Amino acid sequence: MEIMEEGNMMDRVRILLQRDLGYYQAHQTVLQENLCPGVVGGLLDFPRYASFAAVKLVLWWEEEYVAAFRGPSGLLETATEDKEDEEDRGCGGVAKNSAPGEFVSVVTQSASMLLEHLHTLSQEALDHADLTVLTGTLGAAALIKNCLWCYNEQLKRAGDDKLLSVHSSYKEFHEMAEALAERLLDLHCRLLSLYILQDSNCLHWEDPHPFFEGERGSFVVQMWWLYMQGTKEDLWNTVPPKMAQRVLAGMLNESLTILTVRYTQAMPSRGRSSLLVADVSNLLVCVHQLLPAICCESEELVGRRTTNKVLRDVHTKCHELLCCLLLRGCPLAVLYKVFRRGTSGVEILSHRNLLSPAPWFVLTSPHLFSGPDNHLSDGAAVALELSVLAAQPQASWPLLLKVLMMRQCQVASLVMNHYMQQLANKESSTSTTTNSGILKPPCQEKGKAPPEVLNETGHCGGFLCSGGGDCLLGPSLNPLLSPGVIVSSLVYVVAGVGGPTDLASILLPPLERNTGVWAICLDHKQVPTTATSM
Repeated sequence: MEIMEEGNMMDRVRILLQRDLGYYQAHQTVLQENLCPGVVGGLLDFPRYASFAAVKLVLWWEEEYVAAFRGPSGLLETATEDKEDEEDRGCGGVAKNSAPGEFVSVVTQSASMLLEHLHTLSQEALDHADLTVLTGTLGAAALIKNCLWCYNEQLKRAGDDKLLSVHSSYKEFHEMAEALAERLLDLHCRLLSLYILQDSNCLHWEDPHPFFEGERGSFVVQMWWLYMQGTKEDLWNTVPPKMAQRVLAGMLNESLTILTVRYTQAMPSRGRSSLLVADVSNLLVCVHQLLPAICCESEELVGRRTTNKVLRDVHTKCHELLCCLLLRGCPLAVLYKVFRRGTSGVEILSHRNLLSPAPWFVLTSPHLFSGPDNHLSDGAAVALELSVLAAQPQASWPLLLKVLMMRQCQVASLVMNHYMQQLANKESSTSTTTNSGILKPPCQEKGKAPPEVLNETGHCGGFLCSGGGDCLLGPSLNPLLSPGVIVSSLVYVVAGVGGPTDLASILLPPLERNTGVWAICLDHKQVPTTATSM
């Protein structure tokens, strides 16, 4: 897309938005730019993609900031510094000067123009149910919101003048991003309720004949499961991570409301009773698989001390489905024995103890709760945390640290033993007599990523890339790290946050098993001459 790079700022913005709208009208899509994987998510929840217009506007804002404050804001620090270096090398040139008040005026006016432009695109997306355009405008709103927040924080530090603020523009884009997320959730919920969860043959409970001769569950549950799985992948790849998690949680909660009411109030014939039991069983298993993606820790996953309202609702509806499954699926003789003295002594119908795992979750994962009183073994506790960690839309460093150090550092010990054994096997397969390089990371300049991730300039090519190596946190062509890097990183983490007992329990077992490898380091030939003379 050809745009004007020089001239009046507001004229450039107006032309940029006209070209962006023309591109949408011609191609029915939004031209997007990807962001550096190292900045995606985080505390501000940066998007993975943003529209070309939003990215170009941020670049122009940064130029205005440098002209007004004689220095970079930190948002595009590396790019700005490189540009300043190039200007310093020249023999002349025109320096662009501005005032802080002019910067604030330009940002607020151009932000208002972009906001109106995004309103137009989002309305077009909603009218045509175009998820691609809707997520593109959502990414643009999220990027501009975060950049305005950064500029507002810089303006607070620049002086005491309360007029130097872009908080009103930040608030408008924050509200727009949240509104677009709500529209995205509403669109998915409408698709679920009007199309996915409707099937006249499956929902014909009065039919005396079994559904597919009782050999399978309904198509509704199967299509719901496929839609939820596919939508989760799309959200993870297109929407800011935290926002994607909230949208998926809302979809699961709203669709479970429809399904819970449907199955708890159904009056099936004798031939269709087995279909209801099969569907409810499949539903509970599917929710068990989807739930880790919207949880932050295993306590929320199993239903203990849940403070999140959506998760509480999901566990409550699953409990209702469990009661429906037991009452509709148990033989009459068993039900008579349980209820012949009333319902007061039936535990499943009483108030649930929030300190214990949810009964429906125990039913769908009996291999984890095999001990007395549903006590979790070390392996089961680690497995629950790992399932939550692996399902997150972005890296959760606190949860990763918890997984490494929990239950006497079981995961850290397993990782250390595995890779130390790999290193020992690698050393024994070579003909060298020293262990030089066993724990040495591959040669790499500080602050630079491997060549398969970054280009020749040291950047991944994504917007906001600082070239500091954070691009390694995202997808790469060679995601496997060498055993030496993993072992040294693990030792660094345990030494920093663990105690002497933790460090000893991780280091001593692999060293004792591989004495023939690491002991070579203490040979007199490997000790420097200055140390031997002492």
